[in-house]
Amino acid sequence: MADFEGVSLQGTPAGSRTSALALSILAGCVRRGGPTSAEYPQLAAALSVLCIDKVAPEQVSEVLGPTLTPDHLHGWAYLRPYGVIGDHALLDRVLTREVSSDPRVAAWDEFFQAQPAAQAVRNRRVYFHDLLHRLEARKPLGASVLVVGCGAGREVHEYLTLHPQSRLLVTCVDGDAQAAALADARLRGLRQPVTVLHQEPRALRLRGPFDLVWAPAHGSCLDDRHWVAVASRLYALVAPEGEAVLGNVSAANPSRPYLEVVTRWFLAYRTADDVAALAHATAGPDAVVRVEREPLGAYLFTRVASRG
Repeated sequence: MADFEGVSLQGTPAGSRTSALALSILAGCVRRGGPTSAEYPQLAAALSVLCIDKVAPEQVSEVLGPTLTPDHLHGWAYLRPYGVIGDHALLDRVLTREVSSDPRVAAWDEFFQAQPAAQAVRNRRVYFHDLLHRLEARKPLGASVLVVGCGAGREVHEYLTLHPQSRLLVTCVDGDAQAAALADARLRGLRQPVTVLHQEPRALRLRGPFDLVWAPAHGSCLDDRHWVAVASRLYALVAPEGEAVLGNVSAANPSRPYLEVVTRWFLAYRTADDVAALAHATAGPDAVVRVEREPLGAYLFTRVASRG
């Protein structure tokens, strides 16, 4: 494992893993233009120390200052120029594995894209596409899908482009006007008509039913009460024999230190038991609930079947 500033966290007694050492590791990495892949484990360890010690955000941002620009991924995530955690522009760049061509920040983009959280976003796309494929196999004459929090519509566009004969009737909703406009422009030219609406998930004005309600970022920024309130709205739109699939960042997400220390994203982390309990609070104690996860364990999918 590589050293930063002549010191290494590897094998160091826990009591001496100070936040000062972790900050010096981070500072050395900044001076060298970002980490190499061989340095990722040690940088991740330093971020964990800073997270556990709850180091003041001003200290971390002062060290990271030269990298906190909107020209690359973690600078954009930190600055939030659109005011939203995980905005549509950022997620699009994650889905396309964008890395800056600027050598001064490219290594930081590589580090961002290597994060389990970024990989989980791409795994989430695979999971969604598999849901659509299975739904079409079950209902070959057509099925209705509601996508809540569609962003710029990339994942829907990719699936329907790969399956031009699809009979899915898709409605996309996003609470961000710019995201909804981008999604509408992207999806307008497809063979299959797609409806795109600018509506807040907490105040949906839609008529169901839908065979699949997909809300990939449903619970990541909601407390338990609002989780159930919004989920209840979505569940009411599910057709008989359909299901709602609700996403939530996992308590086991390995990227939590990076997200909290670097980007200052404080999300609502939950276990599988947590989301299962919330799903039963939404649909009743006898509801059929399954909790699945993407391969890295960073993201959970709560599947709540319609009562029929």
